[in-house]
Amino acid sequence: MIPTGSWLVAFALHLVLPVLALAPDDDPVRRGLPAPEVRIDRYLRAPEGAPRSLAGFRGRWIVLDFFAAWCPACSGNVDHMNRLAARFSPEELVVVSVCADDPAIVERTVERRGMQTWVALDEGGRTTNAYQIGGYPQAVIVDPAGVIVAAVRPDRLDAETLRDLVDGDQPALPPGRVRASGDQADPDWDASAMVRDPSRFAHAVLGYSSAQRGRYLRFRDTPGRILGDGIGLDALIEHAYAISPLQLENRIESPLRYRVSVVAPIDRHDAARRILRGLLESSFGYEPLWETREIECVVLRFDPDAANGALRAADGDADAGGFAGRAGFHLTDTPIGFITDSLARYAFGMPVVDETGLVGLFDLDVDWDPSDPASAYDALRDVGLIAERVTRQTRVLIVKPGNAANHGRLRDPG
Repeated sequence: MIPTGSWLVAFALHLVLPVLALAPDDDPVRRGLPAPEVRIDRYLRAPEGAPRSLAGFRGRWIVLDFFAAWCPACSGNVDHMNRLAARFSPEELVVVSVCADDPAIVERTVERRGMQTWVALDEGGRTTNAYQIGGYPQAVIVDPAGVIVAAVRPDRLDAETLRDLVDGDQPALPPGRVRASGDQADPDWDASAMVRDPSRFAHAVLGYSSAQRGRYLRFRDTPGRILGDGIGLDALIEHAYAISPLQLENRIESPLRYRVSVVAPIDRHDAARRILRGLLESSFGYEPLWETREIECVVLRFDPDAANGALRAADGDADAGGFAGRAGFHLTDTPIGFITDSLARYAFGMPVVDETGLVGLFDLDVDWDPSDPASAYDALRDVGLIAERVTRQTRVLIVKPGNAANHGRLRDPG
């Protein structure tokens, strides 16, 4: 028996990666405790002379609005938080939106989303880590004495409750804890386990997760980096082989959810999926079987006359990175294969056939409305990528149990 939360598999390429125990759960940051220090490296939006530490905010209320550039739910909260911030003078209450992502990406996100709150860069994630943020979006209310009053989802805040707080009344607030609860996915679980060791130039870790489906389910992916928590086996397989759900016939029954962390060697970003494939095949004891079937897919072509400049050849000055999600892509130094794979997963839910003829690395900035399937086609057309839905002969992956003894042990965390 393997206890829930222990590792399934951990190995490193060319370096020995020991099996690690999960770090013990620190005491959560709770209501009534002194708020951890706020360390703001710099602001993207704030008045001149805005405080950069918790002491500078003494005497007024603060709502710390933790968000991520890759998070669709965060995007949906922007108008709500803008309206809340506008209801109070800066001497009464300030909404400070805090983000630990790459500054260039955050800057584009702020402009694109029209954020009107104060926006602070948390380079290195010091403030985010101090507040034990385990999922986005998350709001923490701190009173004028520097004490935590509540930790809630931002969409559960309303102006009337905040006004009561500012006026000295005692409105009903959820007790909450800043750290995501045990049934929510942690998008940075491997940081707490110290898996991110710069001395290792590649690693792959697969473990059991107690997270369930819900608001905090995350599967972050950038070129050369795969990180997820609360992920079902089907989603792991689909991601590893860059296929859509229509291309997978999985005969392995596994009701469990998993966490995964893969880092490919530098300048070998394409190896991340291959590493994940090997990890899954060895862990679950199967051999991939492929079969050709006629299914719906999307053919992607490039029309330079329709391009608006948002898809452009990379200049090589930036590291590969950014994010791909259900509401859009913001990527740098990225191969077209990664873009088509991500479109299959996040935009179309079906295979994407690359007929663009594009080679090399690209930067891409494109957004669409995830609630409107047609908007992805329109947004891509504006950047010169013409997507057409067709029926074609396509390979389908069939996964069935192989090594039954090994597979049974892996499926039973005890």
